[in-house]
Amino acid sequence: MEIKEYLNVPIPILLYSLQERRTNEISLWLLLKFVSSGHFKLTRNLILRIKAVMRIQKTETITKYLDWLLRKGFLTYNSNSKSYRLVSMRKISTGIDSKGYIGCLMYYQDLKSYKEFAFSAYVKHLIRRGRNRAKRVGSTMRGTRMNRSQYSSSFYPIPNELLAEIFNKSIPWVVEIRKLAKEKGYLDFTYDYEKLGIPSKDIEFYKATFPEIAPKVKVFENEIAIQIPNIHSSNLVTRVYAPIKNHHC
Repeated sequence: MEIKEYLNVPIPILLYSLQERRTNEISLWLLLKFVSSGHFKLTRNLILRIKAVMRIQKTETITKYLDWLLRKGFLTYNSNSKSYRLVSMRKISTGIDSKGYIGCLMYYQDLKSYKEFAFSAYVKHLIRRGRNRAKRVGSTMRGTRMNRSQYSSSFYPIPNELLAEIFNKSIPWVVEIRKLAKEKGYLDFTYDYEKLGIPSKDIEFYKATFPEIAPKVKVFENEIAIQIPNIHSSNLVTRVYAPIKNHHC
């Protein structure tokens, strides 16, 4: 069974899988994209491959995921030939977001770290979109002050609050999955601070005076500073996802 080198997975599909908590189902669908021409039968060998890649023990679990994919239109089933057809990624993506035209290159081994990959791919999309916007209007993301010269070209600030809102998750979830994604090598991030010119000895007074920002008040280089949004970088590759007629990927 030949495996495709990579897939250009539309960003809306990756985001949808995380927002709707359907990462298992979508990663199975993508696995099938990798190993088939667009049509497949659920053979014993394929079941064994799915179990190995997705760390699934029961065949019933695979059946449950396939049923969901059928209900949601990711698959169709031919009862005469007892075979499945994978609906094109372009069609699925357009159904989720008609304006979504950017994809991220995904390799077969990324299936084993699908959640971290999907999260990092969307972060890369935000970096790309934010930098393009900054070039056009010379401003910042979400009102965050940004001295573009102080960052390398690969980094861009993205607040935790924004990521939590986008993925419909909690901030602790964002912090944890970002840490795992960094361990997998999908992205990097660091912290930055804006110094206020106030001696560090006055930090408790400052926090009491401005309680609404107290959690972000830190000491940096012996001065009181405000932690600004984490700056992120990702080496994942995004590409325009061009529509192709009769395209089964």
